[in-house]
Amino acid sequence: MEKTRDIDVEAPGTLLVRVMDGVSGDPIGGALVSLAEGQSRLSDLDGLAVFGDLRDPVVRFEVESAGYGKRAAPVALSPDRTTAARVEMMVETAAPRPVETEIRSLHMAGDGIHDNMNRYGKRTYVVTRPMLDELAPAQLTDVFRKVPGIRVGSLASGSPHLYLGQCNQRVSLYLDGFPRRTSGRVQGRLFIDDIAPESVELIELWERRRNRACGGWVLIWTTRQGAG
Repeated sequence: MEKTRDIDVEAPGTLLVRVMDGVSGDPIGGALVSLAEGQSRLSDLDGLAVFGDLRDPVVRFEVESAGYGKRAAPVALSPDRTTAARVEMMVETAAPRPVETEIRSLHMAGDGIHDNMNRYGKRTYVVTRPMLDELAPAQLTDVFRKVPGIRVGSLASGSPHLYLGQCNQRVSLYLDGFPRRTSGRVQGRLFIDDIAPESVELIELWERRRNRACGGWVLIWTTRQGAG
């Protein structure tokens, strides 16, 4: 919105609202212009709506018109002057809801793990393939350091561990639908950075509905899901 100076500034206590199409600059007639105190006007063919005899030093108005997004703004008025406001309306485009991707494995479904997670947890964050391409991480722990709520605990000898917040309880980690451990015997231990970032399709973070600050699940899905 911008002030205009091409109107009579001698009229006492008047607010003039000029409603325009933000792309073409054409005036919009029939737009509803309303003051917070209750007065309302329809803009004329020149896009003008006028309110006179206003006593408050600041008024707030809203503009609505079919097919456009609603606009609202406060305007400071000068005594014995006409204050003009130019409102540029933009076409309102309803944004579609984002598509959520969820991957399920036969193993997790058979063991009731998916049902358990949905009953006691909530998926709070996902890392998609386009997000990974944008991050261009050198190793997978670089990705987890960007995920809100996840803390990477690095040990001098062993695999990095994943924690939720400041909790010392490691999250349950699943790779392509199978549980994996980042501690214990070396032979069965998962070293997270052995997973090539370019092979990852999706990462899901699930938090517990109760005691959200501790515990949870991290699901890593790769393009090599043959066993899932």
